[in-house]
Amino acid sequence: LRTTMRSHQVAADHGRTNDMNATIPAHKATTARLHLHETTRNEMNRHQDANRLAQAGSGREEKAKATRDDNQMLIAKCAKAAEEAVNKTERFLQDRIAENQQMRRRLEGEIRETKAKVDQTKDTISETKSKIRSLEEPMDNAATCASFRRQRATREHIHDPVSTKIQEHQMSTLRAHQELVAHHAQEKANLQELME
Repeated sequence: LRTTMRSHQVAADHGRTNDMNATIPAHKATTARLHLHETTRNEMNRHQDANRLAQAGSGREEKAKATRDDNQMLIAKCAKAAEEAVNKTERFLQDRIAENQQMRRRLEGEIRETKAKVDQTKDTISETKSKIRSLEEPMDNAATCASFRRQRATREHIHDPVSTKIQEHQMSTLRAHQELVAHHAQEKANLQELME
């Protein structure tokens, strides 16, 4: 702007000296002065427009800088929030994994205990069956003895200690058999419950 202004000023001054020195008709001098005045006015308007545009540009640059700074702060805030969210999610995920692993270990322990109880119950059932079978022979023997004693002649029907002992033995064997059958049924029910 300064360069244009100076060259314009030089041209204007140069024109004045030529006007004074030269003998130019009056109407041409007036036209030249009007033209010089209009050029000066145009130059002033151009300077004012340039200043106004420079100020407007400066204001927009300030706004752009403020917007850029706000955006930088927002980016930093969002990055921090995202990092915190990732950390929180990771922490909760690790807690959940640890909780699931602990639950799995507990369930595996309970499964082992239940399996051991099932095996023990099966062993007990097998042992009870064996004991029930082992009582069959004494029961048969006691029944046979009682049958033989009843087949004796009527006159020999007396109260004798052998018959009494056989009958007591038969009754105790029968009670033991009934108890074992009841235990066997209970063990089967326990096994069924453990299997569920």
